[in-house]
Amino acid sequence: MKRFEFGLTSVLRMRRAAEEAAKVELAAANNALGEAIARRDRERERCRTLTPSAGPEGYDAFCADALAGSLAARTHADAQASVARAASVAALAQLTWAARAKDVAVLDRLYERRHSEHLAAERVAEAAVLDDLVTARYAFNLSRHEPETAR
Repeated sequence: MKRFEFGLTSVLRMRRAAEEAAKVELAAANNALGEAIARRDRERERCRTLTPSAGPEGYDAFCADALAGSLAARTHADAQASVARAASVAALAQLTWAARAKDVAVLDRLYERRHSEHLAAERVAEAAVLDDLVTARYAFNLSRHEPETAR
């Protein structure tokens, strides 16, 4: 019997490559998310370390403290927005990878089913050949041991 050939091998190979590319994109998105979270946490700590003066201060010092606090708050808000963007990119990359993995799994199941069908057909063909061989051997042995009645 001929050897097994899966007709969608090139499609399966292409989908596996797409899955790998999606996995790489997912890893990059997760790394970017981790970096954005770390940056946000550093900015949060910097905001916490800014303490206004406890006693009386001049107008210039008051304005400088207010400006530093406002700048720190804006920087923290920007870092939080960057975390939100990175999280949405990572979520989209996760969905893309999951879809690619599902496509590969569907083709893998089809491959397995077709391969098992091929193996079953091989076993049936082999059994038919063995049946024919056994039948032919039986017929040959039967003809050798028949009494010679017609002479």
